[in-house]
Amino acid sequence: MPENHVFSRRIHNRGVPSHTTMPSSTPHQEWRRIAAENQKKPRFGLAETLQRIQSNERALTHVELAGWTHLAAAALTDSLRHNHYLTRMSLQACQLGDNGLALLCPALLQGNPPLQYLDLSGNGITDSGAVVLGRAIQHHPTLCELVLAWNGIADMGATALAVVVKTSLALHILDLSGVSEGRGGGSRDSFLRTENMQTVCHLGNVGCASLAEALPFSKLVTLTLSRQHRITATGIQALSRGLQNCQHLKHLELQRIPVDDDGAVALAGALGSSSLLTLELTISKISDRGAKALAHSLASSRTPRLESLGLTQNAIGLEGLEALEAAASVNMTLQRLELYGHAAGKAGSTHVWKIKPWLRMNRSSRQLLKCYCDKEHLLAHFVARVSKLPDPTRLFRVLLEIPLVFERSGCSNRIN
Repeated sequence: MPENHVFSRRIHNRGVPSHTTMPSSTPHQEWRRIAAENQKKPRFGLAETLQRIQSNERALTHVELAGWTHLAAAALTDSLRHNHYLTRMSLQACQLGDNGLALLCPALLQGNPPLQYLDLSGNGITDSGAVVLGRAIQHHPTLCELVLAWNGIADMGATALAVVVKTSLALHILDLSGVSEGRGGGSRDSFLRTENMQTVCHLGNVGCASLAEALPFSKLVTLTLSRQHRITATGIQALSRGLQNCQHLKHLELQRIPVDDDGAVALAGALGSSSLLTLELTISKISDRGAKALAHSLASSRTPRLESLGLTQNAIGLEGLEALEAAASVNMTLQRLELYGHAAGKAGSTHVWKIKPWLRMNRSSRQLLKCYCDKEHLLAHFVARVSKLPDPTRLFRVLLEIPLVFERSGCSNRIN
């Protein structure tokens, strides 16, 4: 096991794109397993971990303390004050709560250690804790990734964090996913100990609008708001207005949010002027009207940069799938379009399968266009490949790629 890892397993890789895969087991099960393993291995015990942090070991850069429910926040804060090398710290499911977080924040306020990644998922943090945290990290010089999933942060906390999003020059990734219910990670009682959990568990349209207003001024690359059930089409419309003037945000996750058709139409209108590469709208109550609006944006002459669109388990019917197929045939950037769980039956599945070849063409074309800037270089590339292919079948496939790549790259000699 590497010396610079107190515990080398990774349990939370956010959403989106190449760095956003989720663990095979639910988060709650994973925390229990890691906590049990920590107890079995005294070598990685809590006391030794805090001692190593406080001793300021140059080799100690990553610390995993997931599942340590008896973690003393004051002792951890005292250890962090003297550390100058720790860059990644995970405190998932440590039951810190607002009080424990308040004890931890003084170390973050002084910017020591130089953390780049901080995971506070599943700690029962509510609005008051988020406000204190926002003040502590508002001017943190190195913190670029903050994970606050499975907490109880609502509108007031999201508004406080929006100030951080607006002013921080380092923060690039923010995860504000809501609490999962059922299969996603246990009940609310696993994370929160409040009397009125219905109102505090999720941020709503006010918090979403605050984040939207901050986006044009932020350096955020990834924003995750999944499982926030109080956000409706009104909040999504506000978010869409913020996207139109945001030049940095590349990945937006809105899974399990009631986006509805009105929200999908607003997002579609923002795609042409946004910088989004990934948009996740799984289980978002989108039907044909929203799907056709998204398809129209994808097929527009103002070709968006979108490369990945998730529309799994929505109420998209035959009309919506037909529109998406037509859009895929002319769009040159989209490389992934998830439509599993649509509402059009076998007839709709036919359109889904017809979309896949266009996506493969885009993936192949984009890979080539990264290496070759004009048609002459592309043609030379294909000729070189043909000369090395003894198999006639493979030769035929390569020859078929030539007009395809030229067609997808536009009519001019220079490829944009």
